[in-house]
Amino acid sequence: MKQFLQAYRKYAQFSGRANRAEFWWFFVLATAFCFLLALADFALGTYSESLEMGYLSTTFGISTIVPTFSVGARRLHDVNSSGWWQLLLLVPLFGPLFLIYLMLQRGATEENRYGSAPAA
Repeated sequence: MKQFLQAYRKYAQFSGRANRAEFWWFFVLATAFCFLLALADFALGTYSESLEMGYLSTTFGISTIVPTFSVGARRLHDVNSSGWWQLLLLVPLFGPLFLIYLMLQRGATEENRYGSAPAA
């Protein structure tokens, strides 16, 4: 939970580095929260059949767009890659798979062009 909140504290900070724990905990918890809010949308009746979306889960999803890309950029900086590699998400199949591969890599332990190593 600490890593999730840290990603929100650095809401639009695209500089610096983020370790694997910060990125993956943010990703897992944001996905879980969105899923739970989708269930709440069905339970509370805030799911719109015509729009095929729930108000709670959609609001949360929109609010996590910027932190998702910022923590993703910082994670890529930790493996000494540019944050612009996130554009690979636009390439079907290969792009997301290669991006996952990059995100799973161990970060550089020494200082790189994006800053010093984040605390473990």
